[in-house]
Amino acid sequence: TRAAQGDLYMKMASVGGKLGGEVLANLSSEDMSQVFPGWLYEARKDTIKGSLEGLRQMEKETLQCVFEGAALTDLPERKELTKITIPSLILAWTDDPTHPLSTARELDNCLPDSTLHVAENISGFESWPELIREFVLKTV
Repeated sequence: TRAAQGDLYMKMASVGGKLGGEVLANLSSEDMSQVFPGWLYEARKDTIKGSLEGLRQMEKETLQCVFEGAALTDLPERKELTKITIPSLILAWTDDPTHPLSTARELDNCLPDSTLHVAENISGFESWPELIREFVLKTV
């Protein structure tokens, strides 16, 4: 799943590096379904649209570096993941085009001490702060 996402990030690096945050934010606002699942966008439309303001403020060089870096990132090999013994909390949501649920499930299978929580709606997403709090308190 990573190759297609890497290609998208490289396109965003190119556009952002040449045209800046204003253009990239405007392009992104046309189809937020490329970034957020519909249920989350509908529940948090104003917040999500507001986050584009930060993108608008970013310098061309910064945008290019950020998206090129994102394009180059990838998970280690599965056998390397199995060596990670610290507790891990994996938070995912359904219909995430940039971080597929299949990847979250594979991480959960590979990491020996992991907990996966999948938000399927806004109430599941809103439970994340409490899940994080419980996880941190349990692992400290």
